Amino acid sequence: NKERTNKLHLSQATLGASARKGEVVRLKCRRADEGQDALFLCSLIAGSHECQLLDLIFDEYIELSIDGETEIHVTGFTAILDDDSSSYD
Repeated sequence: NKERTNKLHLSQATLGASARKGEVVRLKCRRADEGQDALFLCSLIAGSHECQLLDLIFDEYIELSIDGETEIHVTGFTAILDDDSSSYD
């Protein structure tokens, strides 16, 4: 049985240009369909650590948010993959 699934690949997070030197901003995510606590994906620091490679793949809907004053720009892509569940039998 082949089933098609959407996957979200988050590639990189970059701190916005308006960040003040030394400011810390954290990127976090949580599953949108549950009230669970958010998971921290990375912390960015203006002037020293402004970009982070992520290489994360999600197969369900998530919500991204930040702790901090400055925006974080996230890059990535979506892919539709064929899952072949019979290959694990």
